[in-house]
Amino acid sequence: MKTNKKYVARNFMEGRVRKIHKRGSSKSRDCPVAIAVQKDAAMALSCA
Repeated sequence: MKTNKKYVARNFMEGRVRKIHKRGSSKSRDCPVAIAVQKDAAMALSCA
């Protein structure tokens, strides 16, 4: 995925991670995604 990492991480952090935290049912399916996204989001936050 050749896109702006900060923008992508920010999008995921605001949208997807929040959804995952709200709905525990999708946790098992989206868990690897959530972990990767949270790492990217943390890096984006520290860079921003």
